[in-house]
Amino acid sequence: MLDMDVALAQAGNIQIELIQPKSDTPSAYRDSCPAGTEAMHHLGKVTADFDRDYAHYRDLGFAEAQSGFAGTARFAYFDTRESLGYMIELIERDDALNGMFQMVADAAVNWDGSDPWREISLVQDALTD
Repeated sequence: MLDMDVALAQAGNIQIELIQPKSDTPSAYRDSCPAGTEAMHHLGKVTADFDRDYAHYRDLGFAEAQSGFAGTARFAYFDTRESLGYMIELIERDDALNGMFQMVADAAVNWDGSDPWREISLVQDALTD
């Protein structure tokens, strides 16, 4: 199972995600940004039609790097690094996930720099090709 720490922040309409893999388990994170390196890893797109958008990226010839579930929402990373310099993540629109994203956005409104941590537990079952 993939084990990682994730920090989420909000800057206007942009959510920023910092990811630190905590295990040697093969993953789109570890394999494209090895330990000790830093890089922009992906741009995420929340979609109401996951199957359509998934097929779109496959039809363009992009390989799936990793897929799985964030709670009950599906996600998939496509290896678009050669074309874009980073991966594309598709995230299925889901009420629980939307609630978490909204919580992050709300916490950023008028934030004064105090109390920066919110604990969120999310189990992810990573599936790979």
